[in-house]
Amino acid sequence: MSNKHLEDDFQAAVMKWANLYRMPDHEDLEKNSKLSDYLFAVPNGGKRNVREAARLKRQGVKAGVHDLMLNIARNCYYGLDMELKIGTNKLTPKQVEWRDRMTRAGRLTAVCYDIDQVKEIIDEYIKS
Repeated sequence: MSNKHLEDDFQAAVMKWANLYRMPDHEDLEKNSKLSDYLFAVPNGGKRNVREAARLKRQGVKAGVHDLMLNIARNCYYGLDMELKIGTNKLTPKQVEWRDRMTRAGRLTAVCYDIDQVKEIIDEYIKS
């Protein structure tokens, strides 16, 4: 199985967990909400033909945007962006550029290599 498919499975597992994660009571969160109500995927990756790639680019798809975004402000951050990687995979130059841009814009960013790391980062972020 390719690393891309492993990353797809990793992301699906994160979203399955997010659908079970009950958010704590907090003034800026809906009562009885789940993490998946605030966490979403950005489908920027994948192979596409030239025509489809051009169409998506016109719609705002950007290379380097991280895989998952959590749109909840905490402490001094406006949200949390996570890039999921498998094995020894590293950020691409476009992903590094995006990470740095989002960090300057006030978002917390993380590169995660397993679901336990994702859970820890999100749990700490939400409860901060």
